[in-house]
Amino acid sequence: MEFTNYLKKKTTRDKHYAESSINRYVSDILLLKNKNLDLEKGDPIEIVKKMENLYTKGTCKCKLTSIQVYMEYLDEIKKKEEYRKETYRIWGEIKKNKIIPKLSYGFGTLRNILSIRIKIVKNIIGVKSLSQIKYIQRTLLLGLYVLHAPRSLEYGDMEIVNRNYFISNNLDKTKKNYLIKNGSKKWAFQFGYYKTSSSYGIQYQPVSKKLKELIELCHAKMASYKSTVGELHPSHKFKYLLVDTKKGEMLKPKNYNGVSQMLRMISKEEKLEDILGVNMIRKLYITEIRKKNKIKYKLKLNNMMA
Repeated sequence: MEFTNYLKKKTTRDKHYAESSINRYVSDILLLKNKNLDLEKGDPIEIVKKMENLYTKGTCKCKLTSIQVYMEYLDEIKKKEEYRKETYRIWGEIKKNKIIPKLSYGFGTLRNILSIRIKIVKNIIGVKSLSQIKYIQRTLLLGLYVLHAPRSLEYGDMEIVNRNYFISNNLDKTKKNYLIKNGSKKWAFQFGYYKTSSSYGIQYQPVSKKLKELIELCHAKMASYKSTVGELHPSHKFKYLLVDTKKGEMLKPKNYNGVSQMLRMISKEEKLEDILGVNMIRKLYITEIRKKNKIKYKLKLNNMMA
């Protein structure tokens, strides 16, 4: 695809796009075209209206970034300057002024919801259905965004590894994201494959005690599901932090789109006025930090959230 080759050669702020960014831009454009949205000739305002019916506000904003990059590609490669320049400006204005997540609730609301869901998960004895599995995993996902500075979609393919195995096998740190376990001691996330990795590099972040306990709780409950016996790794250890629950096998990663779908389902389950999205959660979190005016924490925030 010409667009992919363009992105691989393109530099921004003297740096090349990260591979994860390239994949996201290309997949977004292909997805939008498959939704019969004419990005090259269509009216931007009409396209945005259709997008708002298809996606959450936060997801729309992300896809608008992909569209802007695609417009830039058309300008430079397709030489449609006379037509694209004005359209590109319109897309910029739309992203800046139109698609703004409405904060109808605060980050504290998500914290309260998580607390209630954890109590429900603890009271589940003997997981008997896929619907219970999905509820448990969505609770885990919410915990990842509430009990840790909210990242983007990195948890979608996060692999779980033992610390000794991770060190001795010299795993590629730039192609995957890992949850590194160290027995009963502290665990850590290692982020090496994400949208802004070219700016922030490989990141190593400790997992809080509360989040560690939640991961252990949810995985233990999920592993008790009868159809998984003999299909998981030894001692019912999961290979991925979030798993595809189709047919109850739980052997494959959930993937990035799956994370967004799970957040939308949480919104429906909890009857939230605005549909949850990654960018919505990140904005809620930042808003809370600003209100509390935690200056020292603010200095670490950009790096933690990437």
